[in-house]
Amino acid sequence: MLSDYEMLEKIAESPRGRVCRAGHRDSGRLVALKLVTDPEAAARETEALTTLQHPGIVRMLEHGVAQEGSWLALEWLEGGTIEDATPLGLAEWRRLAVDVLGALVAVHQAGLLHLDVKPGNLMKTGDCWKLIDFGECVPVAQASERALTGSVHCMAPERFGKAELDGRTDVYALGCTLAFALAGRFVHEGETVPQVITSHLHPPAWEKEAVFAELPDAWRTWLQSLLSVERDRRPDAASALKVVTGFG
Repeated sequence: MLSDYEMLEKIAESPRGRVCRAGHRDSGRLVALKLVTDPEAAARETEALTTLQHPGIVRMLEHGVAQEGSWLALEWLEGGTIEDATPLGLAEWRRLAVDVLGALVAVHQAGLLHLDVKPGNLMKTGDCWKLIDFGECVPVAQASERALTGSVHCMAPERFGKAELDGRTDVYALGCTLAFALAGRFVHEGETVPQVITSHLHPPAWEKEAVFAELPDAWRTWLQSLLSVERDRRPDAASALKVVTGFG
């Protein structure tokens, strides 16, 4: 029950609700208590986290509905997001890629798409990076029906048209996120949403920038494959994981 938790500190807030650090009154266990005012988003996240069990995915401990709305008690992650950690060194960047691709493999094998992979949704805890916020997560068959919600800076080009979406859509978003983790900014920028969309469809030569040019050739080529405008030229999560795991 929601009353079993004591609110300690508000961590984040959005139009959909808020996240608080909370303590379980009996056990003293700390949790991230997510109060969601959008019942559909709460249902998507609850269903996804009930299905998914993976060390690279945040664990849901309990959930329910109260007068304030739907709520989820999630494991408390001590570390920050990528936004708090950039720029990452090469070893940590590889660790991030391996951990999150492993999580995406599990998501896609369950027939789901996350649809909101971005720097703020990847958190470090201990030696592991974890994927959080499954409020946009849907079965693959329903993905093309979703409105353009999430970060436009990490949206795959096919999301701006009528194409069917698949796991490579999440892989592109991870590519945008990995580039952010190195550069401390998005490679697809603009003062307006249409300008950002244009950048995705007609990308700049970001790989020539110093921070990316200094990557080992194999690593840079791999990142370019994740960020390919043409989905058929992108690897799926399992294939991308196999390649990055082999990087020394």
